[in-house]
Parts: sequence; structure tokens; C-alpha cells
Amino acid sequence: MEPVYITAESTVRPKEIEVGVTTVYLRRNIVETQHTDPMDEGREPTPVFIYEEAQLTKDEALLVLAEGQETHTKELEDADGINIDHEYRLTLLELGLSETDI
Repeated sequence: MEPVYITAESTVRPKEIEVGVTTVYLRRNIVETQHTDPMDEGREPTPVFIYEEAQLTKDEALLVLAEGQETHTKELEDADGINIDHEYRLTLLELGLSETDI
């Protein structure tokens, strides 16, 4: 399941994950900008946070977060495999061997 994100803004920095009574809010790409109202001459600009937000039920959020965990686990396993292969090749080089010598 892919959550549907909409653009939102707030004057308070939002949490990336916020759990309400029945709704879970997932937020990403949080960027702080400055907002200046033309009617407020001479006043300091107001910080505004613009971000993407998805609103999910708790069950939907658990499903999305579990799918994300599976993806990260697979990526870590791939990286581990690459690191092991890299270490193996470095060891062969240090020993002055090649794969054909083994």
C-alpha cells in the first residue's frame, strides 16, 4: 500500500510520525521557510514549515511501516553481501592471490 501525500504547512515543526486517537500522520520532506505578510511591514518574518503529509488509519499505518521495514531489511542484506564480497577480494589482493588461484 502506498500512502497518498498532500502538501501541508504549519508554523510549528511537525513530527515525522504522529499517532492520534484514530489517525496516524506520516510526514516527509519537511522544509522550513520564512513567510512575510505584506500587511505586517517592519515585523520579523514568520517561520513556516512546508511538508508532505499522509493521514492513515492505525491499521493502514502498521501495514505501510511493515512494508518499509521489509524494504530496509532487504537493502541491508544486499549491502552486507556487497561488503562481504569486497572484504573477500581485498583479502585476496593482500595475499597476492586472484580468484583463479583458488
